[in-house]
Amino acid sequence: MKNIAIVITRMIEGGAANIVRQIIKGGRGRFEFTLYTGTEDLPEGGLKDIENDADIIKISSMRRQVSPHNDFRSFLFLCREFRRKKFDVVHTHTSKAGVIGRLAARCGGIENIIHSTHGTIYSQDGKIHGVPNLNFYKRILLGADRFAGRKADFLTVLSRNEYDISAELSLSPPEKILVIPNGIDLNVFSYEAIATSRNASRRELGIKDEECLILNIGRLASEKGHSVLIEAFRRLGDGAGMSQKIRLGIVGDGPLKESLEKANDDLIRSGKLVFYGYDKDVRKYLSSSDIFTLPSFYEGFGIAVLEAMASGVPVIASNVGGIPEIIEDGVQGFLFERGDSEKLAGELQKLIKSPELRKKMGDNGVLRSKMFGTDAMLKKYYELYDK
Repeated sequence: MKNIAIVITRMIEGGAANIVRQIIKGGRGRFEFTLYTGTEDLPEGGLKDIENDADIIKISSMRRQVSPHNDFRSFLFLCREFRRKKFDVVHTHTSKAGVIGRLAARCGGIENIIHSTHGTIYSQDGKIHGVPNLNFYKRILLGADRFAGRKADFLTVLSRNEYDISAELSLSPPEKILVIPNGIDLNVFSYEAIATSRNASRRELGIKDEECLILNIGRLASEKGHSVLIEAFRRLGDGAGMSQKIRLGIVGDGPLKESLEKANDDLIRSGKLVFYGYDKDVRKYLSSSDIFTLPSFYEGFGIAVLEAMASGVPVIASNVGGIPEIIEDGVQGFLFERGDSEKLAGELQKLIKSPELRKKMGDNGVLRSKMFGTDAMLKKYYELYDK
């Protein structure tokens, strides 16, 4: 049985951490896993679900912000670990852990090194908190990323868009770049199961029959574009000219929660806007919703989009990252240019006014989502482990 080391900067809720969980759980009995992760923003008990599936080693110095002191400490720690434990494979995830982990793996004599980006920070959409803009510091990071790329055997990316960016920036030789889209558990996000629980879920959330629930699921952080969504929602007013009352529900937690709630207190007090907080099981929100929105400024792939589509909910999302490779504009939903709240409001209005269009796009989404199952994704990762 091969020993696999997985290195990730943070195991916060989100795409990269969820994929790591799927890799570890899906490979139980086939591989032995050791997870190395930073402790930043890690909630208490946040790794409980995988503690029986992997050895978990926390690295306090592994943090998102660039810090020569902490980053060098993380490198030395990992280098010693890899030299001592002689893993068959080191698989790094996200940018910081990717640079430090790949260099440490090569220093530690590891022969099979894989890095998964989970979205490139070097795209024009990649302006995210904690990552410097494309200035002197980001150019240093780019140089380090290129250097680390020469030490790895494979680079996996989420989309063709990310492949093109990675190849153009020489992050890895093109022949070593593999597209492995994110996948979801199609048994968990089953339209049939979710549809049958709709009435009970709406009663639990207090959604009236005549209300149209617009839903967003995501970390409350600047790159997710919640301010754009709320501005678009305000543009809809009281739903003049529409047959249904509207409500906006946001599921998630994060650094912007307090400021978003304070800035939109009027909508919250009126009941038109509800912040549901963090909930690991999002199925009741999806089964209650009529429209799903993802207004991100930056998105690697968009797991939440796939979950909504598999649940039969039409999607309106910003045209960034790998999202256009999931959604065909006008088929499973609509795409709009990031930051364009006016366009988002217009697309929302189309779907609010037409239950028939919502049903048609939702059905199309269910069919499309079947291309992105977890099994297909894991098969590709495990094939790399076995090389």
